[in-house]
Amino acid sequence: MFTKLLLTLAAGLAASTLAHAEGVQANIPFAFSVGKSVMPAGTYCFDTEVAPTVLRVRSQNWEKAAMVITTTAQQRNKDEIAKIVFHKYGEVYFLSQVIYAGGAGRALPATAREKEMLARIAGPELKVLAVK
Repeated sequence: MFTKLLLTLAAGLAASTLAHAEGVQANIPFAFSVGKSVMPAGTYCFDTEVAPTVLRVRSQNWEKAAMVITTTAQQRNKDEIAKIVFHKYGEVYFLSQVIYAGGAGRALPATAREKEMLARIAGPELKVLAVK
């Protein structure tokens, strides 16, 4: 059964839009996967400074970083806030999308590990962290 769970954490998120390249900074309260990397809970910057199709996810202090090739993601509702979207399988989170303020963003392909978990579980919970 496919379950959607919308979680908006605007208050405790301590996030802001980056001034230079299109990007978002957010405090993620749980560990999550980006491609083959697992990132611990913490403050992360999500940007496309490397290349327009490459999403870079890096910790605020640069101790952890990952890059993944993405596709264009458009949000129909052109909110003025950015959103970080995760798929959740049990207690495992996978970064799914980064939507910038205004509706444009990047979508990540499902990894082999995520596809395997999807095959074992009926469907992911969808987590959306809203940021300004």
